[in-house]
Amino acid sequence: MKGLKDIKSGRFVKNIATEKQCLFCHNPFSPRHNNQKFCSHECSAKINKKEHTRNCVQCNEPFTSVTMKTRFCSHKCYGESLIKEKVKKVLKIKTQKKCLKVCEHCSTGFYVILSRINRARFCSKNCHGKYYNGEKSCHYKTDRTKLAKHQIRNDAAYQDWRKQIIKRDGYKCRMTNSDCNGDLQIHHILPWRDYENLRYEVNNGICLCKFHHPRKRAEEIRLSPYFQEIINNKILL
Repeated sequence: MKGLKDIKSGRFVKNIATEKQCLFCHNPFSPRHNNQKFCSHECSAKINKKEHTRNCVQCNEPFTSVTMKTRFCSHKCYGESLIKEKVKKVLKIKTQKKCLKVCEHCSTGFYVILSRINRARFCSKNCHGKYYNGEKSCHYKTDRTKLAKHQIRNDAAYQDWRKQIIKRDGYKCRMTNSDCNGDLQIHHILPWRDYENLRYEVNNGICLCKFHHPRKRAEEIRLSPYFQEIINNKILL
């Protein structure tokens, strides 16, 4: 025997006891055990919630809430309380005693509160930025030879040369075999530093994967004739 069928859930439950009446909704149900008093978890949760009456901090009107932490009856009262707190802070700052100081950059007078009398040095952020510009900046380097040099390979001409070679080689390594592995890299057949007039020559570049890209200067010299034959279509891969 499967037992009785529950009215709400539609499941078959064991016939432990006769039908009972829910303490919250007063609907009949077949309990799963003898101590079951509610037909569902929703009825059990609703009857166990205890509402507390409190007075709103802002409008001082009574309201009911489930938790004791609630201080306001609505979002409107909560927003008004925040505005009041901000106004109090502004008024507190305005009513504080102030003293006159001279800006170290533009030499104009400005007023500061007593708590900032030792820290305030400038009348505005604009004067602060202009004062610490140049040699007074903490990032200024006295030895100008240590400055980072302009990277020629990041200019527009190099990027255009690189795109032309990748498009010509069909977006794949020209030494295609089972050893191909890694990202594609553009290699200068004749070295960059030795042949300045061929730096942006399309026939002086070849598309290789990370595995086939030469790692040492001796490998570049040894493989450069082979790469030139590939580009001139003398060797078909």
